[in-house]
Amino acid sequence: MQYDLSQTEDMIFTITASNGSHNTVEIKDHNIHMLTAECSNNLCVKQGWAIDTALPIVCLPNNVVIVISRNDITKENNDYDAITY
Repeated sequence: MQYDLSQTEDMIFTITASNGSHNTVEIKDHNIHMLTAECSNNLCVKQGWAIDTALPIVCLPNNVVIVISRNDITKENNDYDAITY
């Protein structure tokens, strides 16, 4: 699934993981977070709202990952956060 947070209306949806567990995701005010998760530690829920591209929300027991990516990076607009050699 892919959503443009700048364009998406507020919504709640459920992801069914490959192990049969469910994760509920909320998009609100152009932000995203894991609302609930059927996993033992709920670290993904405790992580809170994803605010930038640096830190994904990961529910490791259910193999669910929420990644924020920027599609506006062009040759004219190079917003590199790191360079490795």
